[in-house]
Amino acid sequence: MKIRDIFHLLAGRTLCLLCGSFDYDSLHMGLCRDCLSELEKESLLGNGETRNCRCCGIRLLSEMDLCTECRRYPTNQRNMALFSYHGKAGDLIQFYKFQSEKRLYLFFAGQIDRALRHESLIDYALLPVPPSRKKIFKTGWDQMELIGSELKRLGWPLIHPLAKKEGLSQKKLSREEREREIIGRYYLKRSKKGLPEKIILLDDVYTTGATLRECTRILKAEGAEDVRSLTIARD
Repeated sequence: MKIRDIFHLLAGRTLCLLCGSFDYDSLHMGLCRDCLSELEKESLLGNGETRNCRCCGIRLLSEMDLCTECRRYPTNQRNMALFSYHGKAGDLIQFYKFQSEKRLYLFFAGQIDRALRHESLIDYALLPVPPSRKKIFKTGWDQMELIGSELKRLGWPLIHPLAKKEGLSQKKLSREEREREIIGRYYLKRSKKGLPEKIILLDDVYTTGATLRECTRILKAEGAEDVRSLTIARD
């Protein structure tokens, strides 16, 4: 038994977050084998019988290659979403972000690792979208950076060229307000190192895609040639 597992036992964090049952997997990463299996069925990737929007990653219900929203609001963003936010994965993101169930980083990192390898994107550097300093001070941790640390342990190159300025929370803003407010919120930190040619932005949820588009714009303006994104869920 690993030290972190002993910690979870002492802290009482031993049950599956979704169904309340116990097994080693629930102790290790917060999910039992049965719920892990159910989550596999909810995955938006790896199912040859279904198709996803090439811009936002949502599952398509028509023969077109873009969803209704991306046809209405055209974008060149290339996002891969692992799950729909309106399912068990959405519950897990809530547990992870707002109830500090940090052990879920192992599940999320494992899913990202598998998806990237499945899509043969092994020559890309990974860039977790940074939160503002105020958010880190408030929560005490960076959710995407923790996932990134596990991906780095699994062999993925991790880069941190971006920083975020303080501003309005986007949660209660309309789509148009998000698009306006996000401009100038991210900036490139000073560094003697150049950017990799291929980068994948990592974020938790794709809602309107405004954040990812702004980060992509900045990176491409500084010389990155191929910038994509991967989100845990599509709202």
